[in-house]
Amino acid sequence: MLNHENYGPMPDHFVDDQHFQDEFFAESGFTSGHYDGCTFERCDFTGVSLADCVFVDCRFKSCNLSGTLVLNTAFREVQLEECKALGVQWTDLNPMLLAMTFIG
Repeated sequence: MLNHENYGPMPDHFVDDQHFQDEFFAESGFTSGHYDGCTFERCDFTGVSLADCVFVDCRFKSCNLSGTLVLNTAFREVQLEECKALGVQWTDLNPMLLAMTFIG
């Protein structure tokens, strides 16, 4: 039997196969949830909370993730290509099925 308390709350916002480009999420806001097969290109997440979000088979290309909060964030088969990520506390990620690739 799984103890769901160890994995954080289940997201109620699901996004599949969307392409986000040139978004400045500190101003426009980022909705916490489950993102599957999404691409984030030239997006700025500076200081944004991604806490309890789940990213599955997602790609971040030329994004700024500096200062992003990743408490219990799940990165499963996530690719970070040419991204800036200063001050991110990678040890805060959810370790379950953690799979990340850094390129560039």
